[in-house]
This record gives sequence, structure tokens and C-alpha cells, in this order.
Amino acid sequence: MRIVSAQEMYAIEQRAMKSGLAQHTLIENAANAIAKVVRKRLTGVIGKNIIVLAGPGNNGEDALGAALVLAKWGANITIHSIRNDNRAEDLINSLNNSRQNLIKSSQKFLHFLDEIDRLDDKYLVLDGLFGTGFKDRPVSKIYELTNKLNIMTSRKNTRLEVLAIDIPSGMNPDDGSGRLGILKADCTVSVGAVKKGLLTSNGLINSGRIIVAPIGIPEEFFPKSLPEILDSSIISNMLQLRPSDSHKGTFGKASVVGGSPNYIGAPLMAARAAVRSGAGLVSLVTPADLGAQSAEYLPEAIHEPLPTTIGNRSFDQDSTKAFLDFDFNNPTLIGPGIGLDKNTVQFIHEIINSTGKGKSSSPSIKIVIDADGITCLASLDNWWNKNKDICVITPHPGEMATLCNITTATVQLNRLKLVQKKSSEWGVVVVLKGAFTAIGNPNGGISINPLAWPGLASAGTGDVLSGLITGLLAQGHEPYSASQVGVYVHGISSLLAADKLDAIDRGILATDVADQIPKTIKMLLDGDMDKYLEHQLTIISEKDYLS
Repeated sequence: MRIVSAQEMYAIEQRAMKSGLAQHTLIENAANAIAKVVRKRLTGVIGKNIIVLAGPGNNGEDALGAALVLAKWGANITIHSIRNDNRAEDLINSLNNSRQNLIKSSQKFLHFLDEIDRLDDKYLVLDGLFGTGFKDRPVSKIYELTNKLNIMTSRKNTRLEVLAIDIPSGMNPDDGSGRLGILKADCTVSVGAVKKGLLTSNGLINSGRIIVAPIGIPEEFFPKSLPEILDSSIISNMLQLRPSDSHKGTFGKASVVGGSPNYIGAPLMAARAAVRSGAGLVSLVTPADLGAQSAEYLPEAIHEPLPTTIGNRSFDQDSTKAFLDFDFNNPTLIGPGIGLDKNTVQFIHEIINSTGKGKSSSPSIKIVIDADGITCLASLDNWWNKNKDICVITPHPGEMATLCNITTATVQLNRLKLVQKKSSEWGVVVVLKGAFTAIGNPNGGISINPLAWPGLASAGTGDVLSGLITGLLAQGHEPYSASQVGVYVHGISSLLAADKLDAIDRGILATDVADQIPKTIKMLLDGDMDKYLEHQLTIISEKDYLS
């Protein structure tokens, strides 16, 4: 599944049609796909009441096409059109002549305003008003309509829902901004590919569940440079079964460097995730006085406390010398719970300045930077030129804002563009956390996690993710694939944790997530991803949704 701008989708469709794929075929395929989703959502359509809002352009054509299919399947269809051609009228006459289940039709679209308050039965509104080509603000009467519908669908226990075609009407397809009168959807059938605007904060709020429906355009017409949505098949192909004669050395060593008096738990959770990922050996490097506490919590790890100045419980100059004397020629995570004590900041700066010079006597150790380690990076000029061993950074939006010297709001408005630009500029994989976590490859590729779920909004889950990625690096994954697998496994593991706790979207601990990592990996290796879990994803293919 690919992610496109409106202009990119138009160009793809044009190339497909020039190659012989007829436009009416694309519309017919879209109409059938939309109708199938409606049928699934309503658990059958015979006798169900469906209101079809048809606007100008291809979006309205898709809506009318879906109306025809649904009527033939036995749904009660009401069509309200603002088209300036005869397509809606012809369809209405066709339905009447064939005695399909048509309850009402109106070419006078605004009459619908008077009927909204009388919708006292189960209705589905199919929103085909304005698609990706919409440029102007809706007229005041249509704004009044969308506002009324938004109020009705927001009521508790409402029996009215909205399914949008491609994007919710009134939404900018590229940046998700809301023009006047945006019609909030419970579900959006994204035709052909996911539109970029759906992945923004505003898009998420207004789009509901996103179901990606194919319309017959072959995969080769989608440039490989386009961002892709991760799915279980992509991730399972990156995983391998283990040979029977393996031992702990076969699967590498990972190190986690972190911890401070107030944040002893963060490196422990990261190390736990690295162990759960399957790394053969995991070292936990903490300030000396914290070592005993960490050993008691995670006895499976190798505990390597670094010396500090007497009385100091954070990393300092003594720690720096000891760290650089160690043989840390393995993937190393720096940052969880490390704090921002001035001596700690200096400790991180000296490690970055002293390693990663590309000397033949000092092989690459693949450094992952997370949490306060990222804040320390931001205070080091041109950090990306000082250490070529840094291969992955995992900022949340606030940390990304600090790195880029911009506001968090600006980060959120430009997530895809920013990740693509900065991963290339810095030469590292950038994992921008949050709803629809974005993963940028220095070579230009971008992957998006299909999960946007508040259950992960809990302290420590980011530490679990960075530890998981580091554990995968230890097992031989390249930085980009380790990040892709890590992000996807992390998301599915959180859903498994919620299911085990019989929770909805809160109360899931970071350790709950870490402990579900092996089960998630097993499902992926078996090629048997639980359908219940896939149906919890925010973005899902039509094929998976219907299965």
C-alpha cells in the first residue's frame, strides 16, 4: 500500500489510462470496492438505509457507481446530488425502472437539510461530495449540512455513521488541513492509495478507520520512491527461522547505555525488549551506584556499571574513560533514562566525538540514540558529521522539533517530508514516533506504521521500541529493516498486551508490550497474523478488511 499526494495519484491514473486501462473501469472498480466495504460494515445491505451524497468529479462518480451496486444488492438508496450533469438523474431512473430498492431520490440536494433531523433509523451516509480535486470552500448551505451531520454523528449512541470516499469532504488531501465544512467520517475508503493528508493529526481526527481499496492499477505504476504502509507480509519476509545448531553468540550482543537516579527504569525496559527480540547477549551499562538495582530487576542481562566520581549517580568523566576502554564493538543504544546532568551531556558528547571515526582498528558499533540522548545530540553542532556509527535515532515529535530547531506543531504538519529530508541530510534512519510512526531511510525510502492508537501513550513504550530495534541490529538486521520490523512488532505487541489484559486503549504498561514481542514474532514467522489484531490497525487493505 502506497502513500500519495493528489497530484501523484492523478499522474499514476493518467499513466495507467495511457497504457490501456479505461477510466470507466477504474470508476467501476472503485464503486465495487466501496460497496463491498459498506456491506461488510453494515453486516449486509438488504433493507439497509443508505444516503448517497454525490458531488462533481470522480468522487461523485464513485459514489453513484457504489449506489448502483448497493441497490442491486438490495439496499434502500437515497441519492442527493449537486452534480451539474445528468448522471444522478439517469441512475435514479435506471433504479426505478429496474425496481431496485430505491426509497427516495432528490436532485434538489439542499432538501436534505430539512430531512437530517428526521433520520431516526439506522442510516449510513456515503460521502462522495468533494474529493482530492476540490479547491474551493463549500457554499454556506453545504457547510450547514456537514455541520449538522457532524453534530449528529458525535452524539453518544448515535445510529448514524458516515463513510467517506477517498478523503472526507472538505479535507486537503495533501496536508490534512480542514477547509470550512469538513465532513467527519467514521470510516474512509481510500481509493487506489492512501492520500497523505489522511496521515496527519487532522486527518486522523476526521477520517476514522482507513481502508485502502484497489482499483486495478498495477503495482508497477506506483513509483518505488513513494512512501509505503507496512504490513505483516512485508515484515514477515524480513524475519528468518533460526538454525537448530545456533547458540547465544549466533545472535549477537546488544548494549543499552542509560539510567540516572530518577530514571532507572528506562534502560531496564529497553534491555528487556532487546532480550525479548532474540538478541543472544544484552549488556546493561548504568552508572555504578545503579548497577545493583538493575541486576535484581533483569538478571538475564550482563550488568556493566561504569565508575563515577564518588557520590555521583550519573555518568561523568570517570564513566567516559571506562566506556571508551571497553570493547563495545556491537550495536549500542544510548539515551534511555540517561538524564541531562551537565556531566552526562559531556559524557555523551565525548562518546560521539571519540567513536565513529571510521578507523580500521575501530569497527562500526551501530549506535542508536533515543530519549535524552537525542536532546544531547541537538546541543552538538553538526553531530551527524562527528560520528558515522550513529545509524538510528528515535525521536518523538518534541525531540524532533529540538533537533530541527522548529516547533512541535511544525513537525506534526510535515512529518513525511521532514523525515525524508532529515534522514537523507543526517545519513541516519529516523524513526519519528507518534500516530503513524514514520521511518526514514537515508537512501530516500519512507515506511509508515499502520497503527495510530492511544494505548501506546504510556511512559516507557518508547524505551521498549529503541531496545527492540537495537536487539534486531544485534541479530544482523540493517538499520532500516531493524527499524521497520521494530516499529511494526512494537505496535502489534501493544495490541496483544491490551488483549491479554482485556483492556481497550489504556493501562498497558511498557513491560506488558515488551513481553508480547516473542508472540508477535512467532505469528509473523508462521505467516499467521491474527485477523483480530489486523482489524485493530488504523490502516488496513480492503482484502484484509473483508477477510
